[in-house]
Amino acid sequence: MTSSDTCIASTNSIIVQNGDVYITGMERSNLDGLYRPVYWKNGVTHFLNEGTEYANATGISVVDGKVYVSGMTDYYRAAYWVDGKKQLIADFGHTSGIYVR
Repeated sequence: MTSSDTCIASTNSIIVQNGDVYITGMERSNLDGLYRPVYWKNGVTHFLNEGTEYANATGISVVDGKVYVSGMTDYYRAAYWVDGKKQLIADFGHTSGIYVR
């Protein structure tokens, strides 16, 4: 499930929807040592930022084809992503899950 330059990967949540398996977590790159938030869909890695800061993806929800991911970025700034686009929630914090109706 990890990309070719990954040294460490960890997972935080998993959902199965319509036969697709989604997992959230983070990967640490061998190349630059940065922690990047990711989700995997059926084993394919989707990075949620450019790997420029410490970050982690903690929860995931898929509604009407849109992928919502909770987590943190920029060393503990609470955030969420909608189809890969980051939205900051707070300057200091962490999210542990996301629910979308």
